[in-house]
Amino acid sequence: MPLVQVLLVLRGAGLGLSLRPAMTAAYASVRPGELGDATALANIAMRVGGAVGAALCVIVLSRALDATGPSVGFASAFLALALICLLARWQPHGCAAASSDNTKPPPASKGRQTDETATASTDLHLAVIIGSVRGGRFGPRVGARVQKCLAESAINADIIDLADLTFPPTMGEHLDVASFATRISRADAILVVAPEYNHSYLGPLKTAIDALREQWQAKPVAFVSYGGMAGGLRAVEALRAVFAELHAVTIRNTVSLHNPWAPAADPDIDYPDTAATQALAQMMRQLLWWADALRAARQHVPYPA
Repeated sequence: MPLVQVLLVLRGAGLGLSLRPAMTAAYASVRPGELGDATALANIAMRVGGAVGAALCVIVLSRALDATGPSVGFASAFLALALICLLARWQPHGCAAASSDNTKPPPASKGRQTDETATASTDLHLAVIIGSVRGGRFGPRVGARVQKCLAESAINADIIDLADLTFPPTMGEHLDVASFATRISRADAILVVAPEYNHSYLGPLKTAIDALREQWQAKPVAFVSYGGMAGGLRAVEALRAVFAELHAVTIRNTVSLHNPWAPAADPDIDYPDTAATQALAQMMRQLLWWADALRAARQHVPYPA
């Protein structure tokens, strides 16, 4: 085949290749919510570019057939088909990156909050259980801090102080037990303020938990613990197994206060500090997210305990 015809075929293929990156970038910049997935569009664009190159090769072939006759034309066709196969399989450098880097996230759904400090819903019912009953306890102060944090986020909490309730040791009926059951049943999420005593949590808290069953099921439970060097974390780990048995969902994050008594008593110290306050806010967002999701699930299908 004459050198001129070979150059014409190669030029046609080169024109096709030169069009593909531009078309790929253009299609990859399309917002996914408008015309579909940008990665898929980029793949389509590469094939469209290959098709354009193939069309140019065909044009060159037609000229070669007219100028040189069938025998030379078939040789040109074979070479062009080989180039077309390369066009279909080869991807220019940067196209894959363009299809992913230029992909924009879909716009947020209307009615859903996307701010980092936003909660899932503001109509959720939250119960805060103060799990200490001893005189001079620190629990009510922690509970008050939690309540203040919730109020700043427009979340109303039902503060349940176990020191104000009576739970018969025989696990029998009592008005306080019935009231406790009603309040937990109404709650969409539970937060337990638990100190650590002797490597675990208090007996009165266990008695209160054991007094109920279905009221805990398919509900999220979070913990704020306090204690010595461990910050009450060993009490939380023991509580996780108890709530798992009751088909409740415990939140992975925990707010733990280590040796809080001295800093809390010092008027010159801002207590709890910024880190603890931010940790509490983050955990509450997670708790309320789970509360929103599990409430919708319970309303859709009763939990099969």
